[in-house]
Order: sequence, then structure tokens, then C-alpha cells
Amino acid sequence: MALIVSVLLPLVGINGYIQMKYTQGYNADAKKMYEEASQVANDAIGSIRTVASFCAEEKEMEIYQKKCEDPLKASIKQSLAGGVAFGLSFCFLFLFYAGSFYFGVQLLDAGRVTFSEIFRVSFYFFLVCSST
Repeated sequence: MALIVSVLLPLVGINGYIQMKYTQGYNADAKKMYEEASQVANDAIGSIRTVASFCAEEKEMEIYQKKCEDPLKASIKQSLAGGVAFGLSFCFLFLFYAGSFYFGVQLLDAGRVTFSEIFRVSFYFFLVCSST
């Protein structure tokens, strides 16, 4: 049982690594997208007298809103993809748990291991998986 679980364990680690990298990439992309919108707002606030003298407040608001549309759409898409990836990540983790228990029960039925040995091996690998 430990051999089978040891073979599947790297897959759980790879799954966690991919999830971590995806989350980090999302944060960096969102920051870049919102920097343009904040630059428009900073320019408008910095030259508020000029904006007010030309009655361009509405125009500046429209420009800012347009700059915010693309990051908003991108963040919605990335959030949906991230949610699916996060769900699949936990799906794989719990399938790993279920598979290891199933294999342990098959060994128990064959009389190759005892009940306490199944839980000893499972407990060890579940601790290793939860710490990755």
C-alpha cells in the first residue's frame, strides 16, 4: 500500500505546485492591468484644475471606466478558470485519498494487511499530502 501511495504522491505535489503558480500569475497580471487605470486617475487628479476648466470630468470618468473594463473582464475569466482549477485540485486530492483507502481495503480483504496497518500508512501519507 505504501508503494502505491508513494507512486501517486508526486502527482499530488505537482497539482499543488501548479495551483500555486497559477495563483501567483493571476496576481501579477491583475496588478499590471490596473496600473494603467490608476495612471489615468492620477493624471486627472493631478491636473484637476485643467480638467475642471475644460469641463472634462465626464470624459475623464469615461476613460477611467474604459481602462477598468478590460481588467474586470480578464479577472472574471481568470477567477472562473481559477475556481475550476482549484476544484479539480481538491478533486484529485480526494480521489487520491479514496484510491488509497480502496487499495487498502482490497489488501485487507485479501488478508495481506491489518486494519491498523492501513490507517498507519494512510495517516502518514495524509500528513505528508496536507503539508505540501
